[in-house]
Amino acid sequence: MHDDHRKQIGALGVVSDITTRKPLEDEARRLHDRIQQLQKLESLSALAGRIAHEFQNVLVGILGSVEIALSDLNRVSPIYSSVEEIKAASLRA
Repeated sequence: MHDDHRKQIGALGVVSDITTRKPLEDEARRLHDRIQQLQKLESLSALAGRIAHEFQNVLVGILGSVEIALSDLNRVSPIYSSVEEIKAASLRA
């Protein structure tokens, strides 16, 4: 038989039902997005913790200096109440 006498008499196709796979892929995508969001929040929380720690270190220094200043000042000193206000503000912070 010669090649030029061949005819195509049919076709072969493959069909795959993805109705059960599609919802699972969508759920996996949602979970992946949620994990990324949680990782971002975790990083933000760690950053906030480091900033708070550094801020507290500064406040401890201020409070130490305020305590020394108050012990050196007489209560009738014109700046005593201002130093007390600095102490109160530092304690609030």
